[in-house]
Order: sequence, then C-alpha cells, then structure tokens
Amino acid sequence: MRKIKKLFMRRSKVWTSNSNTPLLGNNNELMSDAYDHDVNVCDTTFSSFNIQEERPAQRKDKITLQQLTELLEVEPDAISSNADQTNKGLVQKSVRRHLPKPPADLDQNLQQHLLDLQNTVLSELVRLSPRLEPEGLMGCVIECYHRQTWEHLHFLLQNVSSCKSYFALLFWGLKTYLSRDMLNNPVIEKLDAIKIVDVLHITAWESKATEKLLESVQKNVRESLVNILRIERDKGTCDTDEDYVQLYVDIISCIHAMDSSAKQISSKLSKQVQEVCFQELLTNVHRYHTEQTAVLKKIAKADEPGTIHFFKTLKMCKELKKYVKDSGSGNSLCGEIGNMLQNMETFTLKLLMDVVADIAKRHLKTYFTTANKHFSLPDAMKKHFPNLPNRQDVQKTVMDKAYKVIVGVYVDHLINTNRSKLRTCWRCEVGPRVVQDAELLHCTVSELAPGVQPWNLKLVKIAEVLECNSNDGLKITIAVMQKESFTKSEDPNFLYKLLQWKGLSKRDITEVLDAIPPDCQPRTTSGTYCLCLPCL
Repeated sequence: MRKIKKLFMRRSKVWTSNSNTPLLGNNNELMSDAYDHDVNVCDTTFSSFNIQEERPAQRKDKITLQQLTELLEVEPDAISSNADQTNKGLVQKSVRRHLPKPPADLDQNLQQHLLDLQNTVLSELVRLSPRLEPEGLMGCVIECYHRQTWEHLHFLLQNVSSCKSYFALLFWGLKTYLSRDMLNNPVIEKLDAIKIVDVLHITAWESKATEKLLESVQKNVRESLVNILRIERDKGTCDTDEDYVQLYVDIISCIHAMDSSAKQISSKLSKQVQEVCFQELLTNVHRYHTEQTAVLKKIAKADEPGTIHFFKTLKMCKELKKYVKDSGSGNSLCGEIGNMLQNMETFTLKLLMDVVADIAKRHLKTYFTTANKHFSLPDAMKKHFPNLPNRQDVQKTVMDKAYKVIVGVYVDHLINTNRSKLRTCWRCEVGPRVVQDAELLHCTVSELAPGVQPWNLKLVKIAEVLECNSNDGLKITIAVMQKESFTKSEDPNFLYKLLQWKGLSKRDITEVLDAIPPDCQPRTTSGTYCLCLPCL
C-alpha cells in the first residue's frame, strides 16, 4: 500500500508492468492464465477508437442533454433544475449499466470476469474522453467508475470462496487496477485518471481481502497437508522413485504455491501467508513425527527389516528442513520446524543403526563360530543398502555411519573370540584374514557410497598389533593407532582387551599402555582397565 501512496505523489508514470503480465501466475497452476494475452492488450482492444494525441483547436458546441444520454447509452431520468446533478446521475446510471454482471459460477469464471471488468472500464474511458473531457465531465466519469469498481470488488470478495479467487482479486485490485493495463494505460494518460482515485477505497478493501485470504490459505493448507499425510499413510509401500519422493514434494509444492502467489502481490503479504503456512506445517510435522516413529519402530522389530522407509524418512526430513531454512528466513516458526525435523532425522538414523548392528551380529556370529569360510556380511549390505540414484545423498550419510557400526561389531566379535578357535575355524592365521575382510568391507561400502570414510583402518591396525612381536613395536603401533581419528578408541577397556586378546601379560600390557602419549590416552588411566576377558 505504500507503493500505491507513492504512486499518487509521483503521478502516473511510475507504473511499468507490461500488459501481457498474467493476472496471477505461479508454478503450481494456482492461478489460471486468463491474462496471458498479446502484448499491448489495450492497444489491440481499443485501436478502433482512433484516439487523437491533440485536442481540437476549437471547442465544440456544449453537449446537450439528449446528446449526453445517447453518448452514455442510457435513458434520461427526470430532469433536475441542477444540471450538474442531472449529469452526475446520468453518468452513475451509465456506469452501473456498463459494468459486467458477475457470472453464475464466480470462482470458476472469476479470471474472465476481471478481464471483462478491466476492458469495460478502460474502453468506456477511452470512448467517452474525446467528447466529455472538453465538457469537464471526465472527472465525474472516472470518479464514478472508481467508486463503482471498488463496490463491485467488495461484492466479489463476499462471494468467492477459493484461495485462487482471493489471490486473483488481490492481484487485480493492488496490481492490475493502477497499472499500465488499466488506469495508468498510455491510451488514457492525458486524463490523469490516477490523480482522481480515492486511495481509501483501496486500503479498506485490501485489509478485508487480506483477512479473507489468510483464512482461506489456512483452511486450504491444513486440508491439503492432512490429505497428503493420509495418502502417505494409506499407501504403505515404497516401490517406485515417485513413492520415495512424493511426500516431501507434495508438502513443499503446497506451501510454495501459496508463497509464490503472495510474492507476486507484495512482500508483506508473502510474510503473512508464509506465517500461516508454517503454522500448519509445524502441526503436521509434529503429527508426522508421531506416526512415523511408530511405523519405523515396528519395521525395526521385523525379522528382516527393510531399510527403504528409513531412507525415505531421512530424505523427507532433509529436503523439508532445507526448504524451510531457505524460504523461511526470519520466520518465527522456522527454527521450531527445523528442530523437530532434526529430532526426527536423529531418531531415524539411530534406529537404522540399531538395525544395521543386528544384521551385522547375525552374519558375524556365524562367521566367527563355524567352519564356513564365506564372509557373508558384504552381500547382506548390498541387499539392504542398494545404491539407488534417487537416494545417493542420504546413502552416503547412512553408509558412513553404518560402516563404522559394522566395523565396531566386527571388532567386538573378534576380540571376544579365542584366537586359537578362530585359527581352527578359519583354517588360517587371524591377522591376514582380518586384513582381507577389511579390504572387502571397504570395497563393498565404497561401491554403495563412494567417498565414505575408511573405517576399516581399525581392522588393519588390529592385524598389525597381532603381527607385532615386541613391546617396543607395540608401543609405536598403539600410539599411532590412538593418533588417527579412524582407529582411535575412546573405550577405556578396548586397548587392554586387545592386548590381552593378543596374549600379553598384565605387566606387558601396562608397559605398552603407559607409553601412549597423554593427548592420545583413552578417557581413563591404565589402572582402571578390565583385567580379563570372559571368553578367553
């Protein structure tokens, strides 16, 4: 509205919108393209009027009452003794007669009706100005059309019901009405129609229209988001690429459509609409969090839990969190929505890592206790974490954490299994076999998620510990192991267990551990390490 007020101060030449601008276009077909016509609508519409740029050199004879009624295309009323009053009455009658009547299905036909209204007002001003401007009557004509137009817009506002219609009305009232498509059109520039416009008509109407729009947006977004979650809940499966992305795509499209339409009208309206949309989004994110938590817990308890729903949830949280952060800068609800999505993402990832640990335990239990030489865990990883194109970004995050979990489970089984039993079971030395497994693990995980961290280095270092035959060599190996982020252990008992599993005496273990540099020490001192392994 500040722009409108500045317009009146700087007069008509500040408006530069093109006449081929859609009434209210957006990326989600919220608005129809009824206004998407050829450039210079008014020029093509009114070319037949042959408007002259210069006024006649001499003023014509004063228009008679009969001529005025014929020009205005109305029947004369009772003649008043006051000529001005009579003329004004005829103008008002003409305006009421020429303004188009609202169509029966207003929401369906609003775009065309507004276009008809726009063309009618402009065509009448063009038609009447050559004859009535010299008579000093065009001010009355413009004022009457202005007042009647906004009364008409008040009527339309009370009789539409869709978001699309409210956006269309606001766009027309605040953008089209004062633009080059209408009152600021070059065809009627000499009339200076904008100067006569009463801005109070616009401000009062804008306030009411905005109120109704926000109510409609809230209702529409609420119903849409509830319906989106219902469809997601009823679907259950995730068999296609579309199923994988549909939830967050639909949610973002719903919010973005409203915000995009509001931005075309004003930044102020955009912020108001976004606040309403984010409030509804927050409610539905909370609902989704509750429902999806129950779904994922149920999946995790299955004998063969699938991972696709975990990936889908992580992808949804990631994309929606990004959209809210990018589009909701400064919005009071942005942080709250982001935190809730982050909590959901953290929960999902933790639960998925529990699933990964269970899968690893099942396969490694057999591998470490039977004569079966086949290391089946890499095949299981390929089965549960296929490298699909639409989830590569989430895949890397998941596989990096899963890789670390799997290595941890492997190490736990390794140092809790008697070395002599392992040699018998594997029919080979333990160290080389561990290195072989480490290489196969890394090759598999890198294939599923290129660029993952080399968590297998911990297994390689354990093999080096096994192959080292001197305390001095062990001191160096353990110190190096504790300096590297991928091999360092914060478990206060792990290093003691590892050296005990290798077969070192308590005295030798203490000597090796005490040689670790202070900044590389685990969280507790060597004196508090466990002194035995129950499986040895």
